[in-house]
Order: sequence, then structure tokens, then C-alpha cells
Amino acid sequence: MLNYHFGSRVGLVAAIVEHVEATQRRLLIELATPGIAAGDLVLALWTRLTSPALLPSVRLFFECVAAGSGVEFTSPWLDDAGAIAAELGLDIDAVDLRIGVAITRGLLIDVLTTGDPGPANEAMLRYVEIALPRKGRS
Repeated sequence: MLNYHFGSRVGLVAAIVEHVEATQRRLLIELATPGIAAGDLVLALWTRLTSPALLPSVRLFFECVAAGSGVEFTSPWLDDAGAIAAELGLDIDAVDLRIGVAITRGLLIDVLTTGDPGPANEAMLRYVEIALPRKGRS
């Protein structure tokens, strides 16, 4: 039945990952409360993405990408993040949004392969300090 509905194991994994990704993007939207600074929003999402409960789904995402599922996972993040930035009046362009997605994914690989989120957390904090505004910082 799974092959009938999803075509293959890769199709099943892609469907699961698409659902998880949509849930994570909804979380981003929920975290984007009026007045939140871009850096604070990124750090709040990072905290959720690196929670032990979510790491198996993150691992599945990379498995899906490596298997060549044919699903394009970046554009939905760029679209949602761009809409949020506009709503919050943040001056963040499409290139900066893509850089943020790439940095996040790269650091998630680091968390998965080392099993130690500490260095990746430090790197994410540094990225935010360099590139994004936070409350109380000009």
C-alpha cells in the first residue's frame, strides 16, 4: 500500500519530511510575534529545531535530500520567511534569507554528526550577532 500511495520508500520519506517542514514553518510563523527582532526570531526557531525530540526529523530531512527525492525544500522557507520579514518591517532580502537557511542547515548537520549541539549553538549565536538585529542591540 505504501508503494501504491507514495511510489517508493523515498516518496514516503519525502511526504513525511514535507509534513514536518510545513509544521516547522508554521512554528516560525507562530514565533514571529509583533515587535520581535529578526535575531531573536532566528534563535527561538533554532532552539526548537535542535531540541532532542525534533532531531530524528532533522535526520530524516537530510536522508530525503541525499536520496534525491526531487522535492525542493528551500523555496517554501524563503517564501514564508520573506512574508514574515515584510510583516515585521524587517529589511532582509531574498539573498540574506537564503544564507540564513543554508547556515541553519549546515549547523544542523554539525549537530547531527557530532551529537554535541554546543559548538553549533555558539556558531548560530555568532551568525545572529553579525548579521541580524536583536532587541536591545542597535
